[in-house]
Amino acid sequence: MNDESAYTICMLKPDTHEDILGGMVIRDIEDGGLKVIFRKDLVLNQERAELIYSEHKESPNMRHAVKSLLGDDKNNFTTLLIIKSLDGGDALKKMQALKGRSDLRGIRFKYRRIVGEEFTGERREDELLKNRLHVPDSNVLASEIINDLLDKSEIEEIRQREPELFREAFIEHHELVKINPENNGFKIK
Repeated sequence: MNDESAYTICMLKPDTHEDILGGMVIRDIEDGGLKVIFRKDLVLNQERAELIYSEHKESPNMRHAVKSLLGDDKNNFTTLLIIKSLDGGDALKKMQALKGRSDLRGIRFKYRRIVGEEFTGERREDELLKNRLHVPDSNVLASEIINDLLDKSEIEEIRQREPELFREAFIEHHELVKINPENNGFKIK
């Protein structure tokens, strides 16, 4: 599959909402030539958080990364954003560049948490991974996340508003959603 697409996703983590930064992060995304075409706030369970980070399952930070999507008792919701490139370019590459790294540039740098020496060990690792947002490594994973987190009515709503998304391999490639050209619709296995 050609992984270039005018569409991708981004997950705003609970720490973004905890610090009331969601609107500012979305504005930065849109100032970067991207548009949020769909937004869903949700509370993730362990299994879904692990799916979102599945490309990092061998990483020593996997447990902390998953925990960063689950939040805590006071703030545990994550936001799924479906993103469209306004110029039709590769939305995933643009979103990854905008995301940046906590220690260098981008949204993660701009809104990074300063983790002082008061945090040590496990608590320090958890705090360091509160890095505001997650962008998947590929659109194959992005489509898996969409199909796991959205229900049939939400997918239909998006299909009505953004039919181009369903013409791209972004959705067609995924095993859970197949385009049925005869009725211009989809079915979920």
